[in-house]
Amino acid sequence: MSSLKQQVLDQFEIVRRQRDEALKDLSQAQETIAILEAELAAIKYYGDLTYAKVAHEQGITKAQVDRSHQVTISSATVWIDDIWLCSSENTGILGPAEKAWEGNLHNPQLAILLVTQALKRKPVKKDRFKCKLFMAAIQLSAGSLESACAGVNECIHECGTDPRFKELAGIAYYLRGRIFVAMKLFPPAHWDFSKAVLTKGYHEQVKKWQGYCETCILEGEGEGEELVGDDVESTTDDSSH
Repeated sequence: MSSLKQQVLDQFEIVRRQRDEALKDLSQAQETIAILEAELAAIKYYGDLTYAKVAHEQGITKAQVDRSHQVTISSATVWIDDIWLCSSENTGILGPAEKAWEGNLHNPQLAILLVTQALKRKPVKKDRFKCKLFMAAIQLSAGSLESACAGVNECIHECGTDPRFKELAGIAYYLRGRIFVAMKLFPPAHWDFSKAVLTKGYHEQVKKWQGYCETCILEGEGEGEELVGDDVESTTDDSSH
């Protein structure tokens, strides 16, 4: 475990040196966003004019036109062990495994078997990533931190910067942040949570753990578990499941 901690700390130092360059990129991105926002405002203005013209010609109101395109989307989600977020998007590939784990947190063998079987069916890359991340979540819950970290690192590397896997990369960073918390590596954990904060469905959970990391960093590494309170489970509890 100590060697893994050193690797993580070395990697974190490299990331910190890259921060200045990232900040420059962020500044450029913000300038680009400002330009795009101005363009969007212009597009919206002319779009509203077009809406008004069409509505006038057809004798209907803009509100009526808008209502015809409204779609109801179900966003029901369930957290398993405060680690894994079940989503309707995963039902096809992970539904049975998620149900098995949720039904028996202390003995996830059936869930592991089901996700292993799913991987044997050679799913498409996106579903394969989901299965690997799900397995890493189970390993994290069981306290197998090195195995969980290896699986998550592999997914982060394979997802890269491909926009098709942006959400999956965000989940991977969240899981690795939780792994680092369990290892009491709070600065790297906080960094990973910052990369996961915009991931769909994970914002509130990520902000909660970011706050925990900030408290632990201020109080001194390895301290502050008692400050978590009712909203965040202690690292000891997480790694003992």
